[in-house]
Amino acid sequence: MNEAMNATAMNGATSGGPLQGGSSRAGKATAKEDRTAERVVNLLATLSNWAQKSSEPVDSSWLIQKIPGYSELKDPARRLHLDVLLLNKAGAPVRVLSESGKATRYQLLDSGETETITFDEEEAKVIALAAKLGSGTQLSALSRAGWTKIAAANDFVSEPTQLRAVGDDASIAGEDYDQIVQAMVKKSPITFEYRRDPQAAVQAREMEPWHIIAHAQRNYLVGFDRSRRAPRSFRMTRISNVRRLDAQSEQPVPSINDATELLLEQLSSQKVTVRFRGTPDHALAQGAVPQGEEFELVDVSRDWFIREAAQAAPEIVVTAPVDVREAVLALLHQAVQHSQTEVNVGER
Repeated sequence: MNEAMNATAMNGATSGGPLQGGSSRAGKATAKEDRTAERVVNLLATLSNWAQKSSEPVDSSWLIQKIPGYSELKDPARRLHLDVLLLNKAGAPVRVLSESGKATRYQLLDSGETETITFDEEEAKVIALAAKLGSGTQLSALSRAGWTKIAAANDFVSEPTQLRAVGDDASIAGEDYDQIVQAMVKKSPITFEYRRDPQAAVQAREMEPWHIIAHAQRNYLVGFDRSRRAPRSFRMTRISNVRRLDAQSEQPVPSINDATELLLEQLSSQKVTVRFRGTPDHALAQGAVPQGEEFELVDVSRDWFIREAAQAAPEIVVTAPVDVREAVLALLHQAVQHSQTEVNVGER
């Protein structure tokens, strides 16, 4: 998968319009539907994470063991297969490999253009629940399948769900997320509060949201910043108090590829002042200004420093700013996961 395909956006299976064949009645989900939604969203997120790390399909036995909700079922392999069929129907293309007539391995493929999907009421309710359930790293997989638009187009879930999916390493309030989704679908501008880092002052911003894009295990909102009269990107965990305005967006929405290029350009051009601990003879320290027991680099490329600091760990320990430190740790965590995946694939 190339970087643009790994990046995800609010487009996909339901681009042709709202769901057909399901009731529009609002109502509380049943316990069975809650369990199915939680199981399905975790399945999609797990398949998506696996696909980003390995070109090989994943064994059904591994999925049953790792994903909550399968192992306690009477026939987990059959339930897993039925959930995969629902994923396929919902626009997430999962390849099924069989042996002796039984599905044994699965692989999430890159999604292309799909037709408008027709669900029955129970299926639509489960998908809408799953789309509202996902957050953090799962936003990538859910947006990829177009499920966020399914949730926005249906009022099956009238109250926020209390379910939580596994693997959520980033958070945004459910109400804020719903406001963004609704604004994208209805092509409306939004207002929100933004903090560059936890210690920074709050800034009020007004934006026409275009896409949610996942990059380097982080989710970014990309759109046209009305406050600055230019395209901008914001890390999702840095925004709060989102409100959709009763107005229409004015700027044309770019393609996902163009929006991804814009995000990557903005990230690579960011300049930061960083502080870190390390030995004086290290290359990074030699070009820095000593500040007591630490070193300081002023106006360096954020993207460059993150890569260099990760490669130099543990000799170099970033202390500030917080978002750069978190980015280095995330890159190290990603490298460890990739290494473990290669070992698991080799052992099979």
